Amino acid sequence: MMDKKDLLKIIKAASKRGVIVIIDEAYYEFSNTTSKSLLKKYNNIIISRSFSKSFGIAGTKIGYILTSPKIAKQLEYIRGPFFGLSRMSLLVANSCLDKVVDMKKYINSIQQERKKITEFFKENDIKFFKSKANFIVFKIDNAKKLTETLAKENILIRYLGDYPDNNGILKNCIRMSIPPKEKMNYFLKKFKKAIKNQ
Repeated sequence: MMDKKDLLKIIKAASKRGVIVIIDEAYYEFSNTTSKSLLKKYNNIIISRSFSKSFGIAGTKIGYILTSPKIAKQLEYIRGPFFGLSRMSLLVANSCLDKVVDMKKYINSIQQERKKITEFFKENDIKFFKSKANFIVFKIDNAKKLTETLAKENILIRYLGDYPDNNGILKNCIRMSIPPKEKMNYFLKKFKKAIKNQ
């Protein structure tokens, strides 16, 4: 997450040059952090949000933006009549909007489990990168072997060390999605056993 002061510097500098700033809030619901209030003062901002994270419908490419009326009109003109959402995507979006209460319960449960896993990492001196999303990245010795061991227990976490051009920055790093409570308990049980046997 970018520091608000740094973000304001970018927005102000861009505004003077007539440049639009796009702020990605794909994980907004998980972070409880938004730049929405800046839209009242600056008319060069587009805030993009997605249904795919909060409603768990990745692949449908459903989202929305918050911006000034002027930019919205320009984007509508560029999009034209041929690049809207498919009928199926619109049906999915409408269905999601009927389930906002359920979505908020899901978000709340993920936030609680995110807190649980970060506390576990702290207690066990496992380095992790602070997260405000529905996933967390942590660093541990023999990370690749650990992902392979846990895969045998039907726990799929992603080893990041093989990512191209990462210059070793992601060595022994793992990305894991934050699961619901029942699955988190299962993960912790198998994770403790795996690191104990490494």
